[in-house]
Amino acid sequence: MELGLENLVVGFEKKQLNEPFSASFKAGNVYAILGRNGIGKSTLLKTIAGILDPIGGSCLWNGTNLQQLTPEQRAKKVAIVLTGRPFVADLTVEELIGLGRNPHKSWFYKESETDRALCYEAATICNCLPFLNNKGVELSDGQFQLVMLARAVAQDTPILLLDEPTTHLDPAKKSELLYITNKLATEKNKLVLFSTHDVEFMFEAVNEVLVCTSDGFKLEHIDAIKDTAALNRIFPSKFLTYNEKLQQLKYR
Repeated sequence: MELGLENLVVGFEKKQLNEPFSASFKAGNVYAILGRNGIGKSTLLKTIAGILDPIGGSCLWNGTNLQQLTPEQRAKKVAIVLTGRPFVADLTVEELIGLGRNPHKSWFYKESETDRALCYEAATICNCLPFLNNKGVELSDGQFQLVMLARAVAQDTPILLLDEPTTHLDPAKKSELLYITNKLATEKNKLVLFSTHDVEFMFEAVNEVLVCTSDGFKLEHIDAIKDTAALNRIFPSKFLTYNEKLQQLKYR
């Protein structure tokens, strides 16, 4: 199973953000999207998810054009976790995770044992069990990020899109997120695709990265961008270097 982007052009309000590009992403793997602010990373994720229409080209899942599906059909293929903290009223963590099952329900549909089992599994995978009965407003930003991930996991889709997932996370939670995304890919055969500015986290998380620059979008092996010249191509700056021996960024 794979996601194929064919001659895809993304943007909003008819503003084109990239030249047409093509790439394929296989299930069972984690991929990153790397690029500077405003280059189109979030717009690309929203286009794959169907929140935005492509300006050109198509997004195919095993040959099926995702843009031609109904919102209900697409929500069974793609789950997305966006940045920001949505208003959650007085919902508990358990109720928030349960929202992930909505695409699988009709108006007369009652929660099934399968729904409950998938929600509990998602809470377990994302380490949300300790605060399952807490209200969403009581959570730290890092905890809330894990809950939104669990909601998406409960949605039980083959494609999982994460927009800047390391935002608000401390180093321990970043490591936890890395473990979770790898587990979802390898054990659940999901395709995980996330956008990031967190270069050092990305080096640990993926083997391939969609590099987004003003010259175009291109899928590259992670080793191809582990040097100062490559990173300056992505993040133009005279203050940024990369220590290849330590595999660390240096800001000068």
